[in-house]
Amino acid sequence: MLPNELLLEIFRLSATSDLCNISLASRNFCALARPFLFTSLYFQPYVLDDDVGALRCPAPEQRRQLTDKLALFASAAIAPHVVLVSVTSDLVSDAPAPFSDDTDTHTMIAALFSTMAFFSNLRLFEAQGITFTTASIDALSSLSAFSLKLNHCSLLPRLSSFRSEFPAVKLPVVDLTLEKNGSSHWSYPGRWLAVMSPDVLQGLFIHNRSELEQAEISRFPVFPHVTRLKLPLDPADLDVIPSLLATAFPSVQSLDIDCEDARFAELERYSPGLLFPHLTELQSHAGAAGFFLPLARPKSLTLHYSYAAPLLHSLATLPRECLARTTHLQLSLDDWASGNLVTEILNHFPAMESLKLELTVNDDNATGSILALVMALPSFLPSALRSLWLHADVSGGWENDEVDDAGIPDTRVLHAQLVARCPAPPGCGHSCSALPS
Repeated sequence: MLPNELLLEIFRLSATSDLCNISLASRNFCALARPFLFTSLYFQPYVLDDDVGALRCPAPEQRRQLTDKLALFASAAIAPHVVLVSVTSDLVSDAPAPFSDDTDTHTMIAALFSTMAFFSNLRLFEAQGITFTTASIDALSSLSAFSLKLNHCSLLPRLSSFRSEFPAVKLPVVDLTLEKNGSSHWSYPGRWLAVMSPDVLQGLFIHNRSELEQAEISRFPVFPHVTRLKLPLDPADLDVIPSLLATAFPSVQSLDIDCEDARFAELERYSPGLLFPHLTELQSHAGAAGFFLPLARPKSLTLHYSYAAPLLHSLATLPRECLARTTHLQLSLDDWASGNLVTEILNHFPAMESLKLELTVNDDNATGSILALVMALPSFLPSALRSLWLHADVSGGWENDEVDDAGIPDTRVLHAQLVARCPAPPGCGHSCSALPS
């Protein structure tokens, strides 16, 4: 007989269907397989009534099955193994349908929240199209630290416990993710943040939602332990948003800004200062990044879909110390006319150790432009470089691009030049793709 430690490792690598069969072999195998079989509870408390286009409580037989499922997962033998609870209102529609006005519509979602206290080891609660009530917030507040992921969810309006913006009940959420949470006042991120525990929250991630405006961010509570942020910001308010974020999230280390239409900052209006002294990683479109770079010293910088000439102008107006600590650079460049622009941009990062460069090529001599840049690489890469990755997208394809073989560099010579330029030879990667015109 194999020892339990070895059996557990085998079961950990087994498919769920195999585990079901294994659990039937003996009581010992059943006990050992149980932690792998019952880690996730998936629950759908509503059914869609196609006749009226609304969500209602399931039929009695299905309701009984759901009740039995909850009883099984909440049992003493199963509940300690549950680490994920996922509840979905409607698996068919991207945007959930409205709820019916029947008195029993929310019977099963109430039953689910009544069992939450049994899941003492829960690590992630995710919900789609669910309306949270006072009872559901109270039920989640009884758990230990967990992550909360919400899609099209809202807080029920006119609840007595939400009379103020800072209710007494606080959720011990470590990471909060909000996706497509609608435009209703009751689904605003500020409402959700008002029920988060400031002493527990460490990450806030908002996806696929309209931009956060100055007025909304100004009402955020202070979260001293949040280190990771992903936010969609209103480009019209970027002049004042950085200071508001620094107040609400003073310890942020990783900042991902979703703001595509931001103009490039007029950096001369800034008095450089470290509003974000702990920030080590910044991701954004270049225009929005210009509002944050004078206020931080990131080690890792990712700039999406940047036009080369405006980016170069923006970088040139920055104090040199703003980019002096940047060692990892990921850059997507559009509309670069020549390798000279790329060279001048990279020269602003003297401490760069890792470079990931994505280029979109639109001219008629795409191959020639790329080869010219590749051949020039050894002459301007910083000596500290350790990693290099290049990718080129050619919007017109390669079929009309003719290059003499003499124009293609000898890769051995190019590698030797890179080694001579960088004392520790960089690990190199490259790729090209042709996009249809």
